[in-house]
Amino acid sequence: MKKLLTYIRRMPRTRGFGIQSPWSYQFVRQVAAGAGEGPQPLQGGTFDERLAQFLNRMGTTEEHILRISAENLAEPACTAFLNNGNDKRVLIVSNLYQSPQALQHWQQLAQDQRVTVSFDLFDLGICFFIKSTTKQHYKINYKK
Repeated sequence: MKKLLTYIRRMPRTRGFGIQSPWSYQFVRQVAAGAGEGPQPLQGGTFDERLAQFLNRMGTTEEHILRISAENLAEPACTAFLNNGNDKRVLIVSNLYQSPQALQHWQQLAQDQRVTVSFDLFDLGICFFIKSTTKQHYKINYKK
């Protein structure tokens, strides 16, 4: 029930309205919304396929991606990943709303100065560390 209410509340954010950054808008439209548009539309059908293509176009390789549960964000491996200065890093956090503690860890991470762009997709969160962009946090729905 909570997920349904959150989805309805986030409906205006599904298509990227109000996002000023072209890069973030492209992520929302092509990856989260699954819309095959733009000069180079993504070909994947599932969210994971679209995300993999988007990260590949960014030049992000597997060693620069960390997938972790929100409850484990305080682990040393995550801390070491956050302290790495590479612009191509991507942190994918699952189970954001599984517990109040997990949500608190996610919110602290989204506010961290090293994170420049974060997307709260309810089921998971994605953090980018691109130094050339301004800090932004988006709450949106996504197409699985």
